[in-house]
Amino acid sequence: MLSEDGFGDMLAIVDEWVDAGRKEDFFQFVSQKYPSVAGANPTKTCLFLALQQALVLVGDVEGVKDAHIQHFLERSEELH
Repeated sequence: MLSEDGFGDMLAIVDEWVDAGRKEDFFQFVSQKYPSVAGANPTKTCLFLALQQALVLVGDVEGVKDAHIQHFLERSEELH
């Protein structure tokens, strides 16, 4: 069903991770193999990482800095 819905490429990456022996967690595997991929991550900053990558691709290397992300995360903890 996932293949029919257009997720074939993602399934191939999961299969590649399994075939490689699952030596690291999936996020580490994908990050090392495909460093420019944007997706969920354990630090819950995937949206910011996607924005950073998009800005770099259009030539804005300043964009969202790690300090901005950290400030946002600290502030969101205060609000919860």
